[in-house]
Amino acid sequence: MFSNNSKVEVQKKLRLKSTNRLSPALWPVKASVKHFEEVDEGCQSVAVPRCASRLETLAYAVLFAAAFIYGAYDFYEAIGSQPNLVLPAEQLTAGWLADWQESLSIPLESEMMAGYKYYLLACLGFLLVSQLTLRLAPRWVHYLSTAGCTFAATVLVIGARKSLYLLLLFCGEIVLAYFSWAAVWALGLAALMLQNSNHWIDILDTGTLSQKGYMESLFYPISGYLYCRCISAGLSLNQMLRDQRRQPADEAQQLSLLQFLRLHLPRALAYGFYLPWHFSGPILTFADFCREAERPDRLVWKPNLLLLLAWRATRLLVWMLLLQVLHHFLPVGAFLESIRSYESVPYKRLVFSMYLHGQSFMLVYVQLYGWPGLVSSIDGVELPHWPDCISRVYTYRQMWRVFDRGLASFMYSHIYIPMGGSRHGIVRQVAAVAASFAFVSIYHGDSTSVRIWAALNAVHLLLEIAACRLYEWKLKAWLSRRVSPANHQRLVAYIIGFNLAVTSCFIFVFLIGDVSALLFIVEIFKPLLLYRPWWHLFVGLLLTYFTVQLSLRYEECVEAKRKKVNKVCQKIN
Repeated sequence: MFSNNSKVEVQKKLRLKSTNRLSPALWPVKASVKHFEEVDEGCQSVAVPRCASRLETLAYAVLFAAAFIYGAYDFYEAIGSQPNLVLPAEQLTAGWLADWQESLSIPLESEMMAGYKYYLLACLGFLLVSQLTLRLAPRWVHYLSTAGCTFAATVLVIGARKSLYLLLLFCGEIVLAYFSWAAVWALGLAALMLQNSNHWIDILDTGTLSQKGYMESLFYPISGYLYCRCISAGLSLNQMLRDQRRQPADEAQQLSLLQFLRLHLPRALAYGFYLPWHFSGPILTFADFCREAERPDRLVWKPNLLLLLAWRATRLLVWMLLLQVLHHFLPVGAFLESIRSYESVPYKRLVFSMYLHGQSFMLVYVQLYGWPGLVSSIDGVELPHWPDCISRVYTYRQMWRVFDRGLASFMYSHIYIPMGGSRHGIVRQVAAVAASFAFVSIYHGDSTSVRIWAALNAVHLLLEIAACRLYEWKLKAWLSRRVSPANHQRLVAYIIGFNLAVTSCFIFVFLIGDVSALLFIVEIFKPLLLYRPWWHLFVGLLLTYFTVQLSLRYEECVEAKRKKVNKVCQKIN
């Protein structure tokens, strides 16, 4: 067989023989055609490397680590060593690693940490009920028993009225699924928007644990997650009914409403009231839950399960310790929320605080999703355990796919794909993206800052998609003709780094909860207007360039490992 180089040589010789037969009058045309073919061959033979070389990537890692250590030392010396003298008192609280730490920026984190004993007892009772009924009782008894156990825990936490409201709402969604998918959406969105108004909560009583100071606002995350599960279960069951009704009359099984509820309501309740994810997420679609809960090997105890659980628990404890260290010695969240005069903040301190605050936010979600995933693994149901590290995310599309994978799966399955996605032209795709982020805004509270954050996400995501298509369509070939493959890769990585710097600022509109957080974006890019030295922005973008190169190298290593595993599996088979 010919190698790629020998094939190219043979093709050149064949073209040369054919062009030598032309008459002298066509020799100028022959010369221009030959030049075009050589250029075209050069474009096709150039392979742009996915990432920089290993030595170059190592240099990027060392430089980035040095910059991070320098920024951490500067922040600790200026603020972290004595935060009570620099930061407002309401931003701080007592801690166990030092006298002061920043108050936790997400109430759900502090409430789950304060009530972990109750959560642990509830999980132990749930696992006992689940495993016993799974082995000894019919499947519908197992579903109703686990749902009942979770409902009882919910009553203890948020009170009887609120719990009964959530139960009736969920059952109402399942009933509406028998009639119309539009009714499922209408009820789910109405419940979300009604809760966002905050005018109706007063008619519902508070729970017993709330009166003792624990989990006082857990109703909001519980209900938010449940609303998504309501919609997912209703839409999935309605789609199943529509598929059945499309079958020929002699094959279709037309269920009455009572038969439909008797057949599907227990499983839907088990999905809606599954305790490991009930209080802190993540969201899992109804189809994913059914696939996991009804696996034939769910009852089989895997020999390496204990080792896997121990490894996951160890990782979660390490990340929890790191998060507490950051809260104590590098209170960047409290610092950002206390800024009033941006011009007086050193540029390096602002950039470091924004970067580390994003990482801390990710570590909070690792805890909120990791422990429920650990409990569900014991029960035989695999969840998205935690978000992927955002340090290795280099596009905004990636961030939305891997950070909150449950919410991304929900939007993809129930909004983006049903509206056409990218399969039916740019207009349908724009509409699908807009509808997805409209739901994101409603789900997160629909405040002014959340609307702006969701709109910025949607617009920039569409711009990123358009830029990627333009690059593949025109710019990639154009750059391949003018720069070497290594410089081509560096240029693309730097452009990606600029995009990453812009999009990373958007999250602070959501985290700070105020439109004034848009000034962070203005302040970061002020060097473009010469209000700050230009090299400030250049160094900042250089650091994002380093993270992009490290992310690309990591992704290539993961891809190579996956291919190696697939080859070994193919040889074994």
